[in-house]
Amino acid sequence: SAYPASRGPAAEVMRIELQALDLASRGDWEGAAGRAKQAAAAEDALSFEFGPPVVVKPAHELAGEILLAARKPAEAVKEFRTALDRAPGRALSLAGESRAAAAAGDRKTAAEADGRWARNHRRADEKDLVFKDGFTPLEAKERR
Repeated sequence: SAYPASRGPAAEVMRIELQALDLASRGDWEGAAGRAKQAAAAEDALSFEFGPPVVVKPAHELAGEILLAARKPAEAVKEFRTALDRAPGRALSLAGESRAAAAAGDRKTAAEADGRWARNHRRADEKDLVFKDGFTPLEAKERR
């Protein structure tokens, strides 16, 4: 295939991510979290020499989402933070960090993530601002 991610290390990361999602869809949260962390480690090993790797879904973000669904919010926060170290300001990672921190009872971290997300989107149309969980930033703030 002409698409560069169709083979090589980036494709391997995406293959492992799909396995993690498959396990999660079957309710195997421990297995899914393990595979997502394996994908994250593989992604961490990819070179940034010519720009970021061509992985569609950052593996640490996926690991955070799976850990949050597995009711391990403190572990999820760590994964979202690592995702944000690699891709600062990524909206889905910020939203995930906010949700995970709130679930872990860390209101301060949740509010900080909400603030960074809102600053990134301050020029966006207000009606289009929606967190992944379906709440606008104001609704999310009101829920805390």
